[in-house]
Amino acid sequence: MKNSPSLKSLHNSTFFKKIYNDDFFMPIHQHRTYELMYVKKGTLQLLVEQNENNKFSKTSILTLVSHQYVLIDINVPHQLIIPKGQSCHLLNVEFSLTYNTPPVTYPSICDIVLSTDELKDCESIKCFFSEQFDAIVLDDIYGIENIINNLHSILNAPYSFENEY
Repeated sequence: MKNSPSLKSLHNSTFFKKIYNDDFFMPIHQHRTYELMYVKKGTLQLLVEQNENNKFSKTSILTLVSHQYVLIDINVPHQLIIPKGQSCHLLNVEFSLTYNTPPVTYPSICDIVLSTDELKDCESIKCFFSEQFDAIVLDDIYGIENIINNLHSILNAPYSFENEY
């Protein structure tokens, strides 16, 4: 995050578990949050308008099946589609950043990870996040589902202060 304002914290914006059927409709939208969608069971398609030279000019359709997840960068137009005759049990976390002073442009997921002291010197992390992406699909080979479920439990806990993680 070169020349960016100092990052204060990450805070939760939205988190939910939901089962969608093929009668579900979501318009294409974008938001000022980073998003992680995890397919616990079923299938979903994600239409993503990709940013090329600061213009959304290329549309892709990503297909996710059980135990896959997608990371969607901030301000990326996308639409969740449930294929005909299918359903999808989805775990979702959307989060945003808080700053001491809001930035002119928000950093990408890659910029955040590569500027984190605990991660920036790890060669595999540097290699993985070396190329910017608008959305990327990954297989759950490291137990991300358990982490998301635990995160949901923590964020659902009745705290008297603002939930931050």
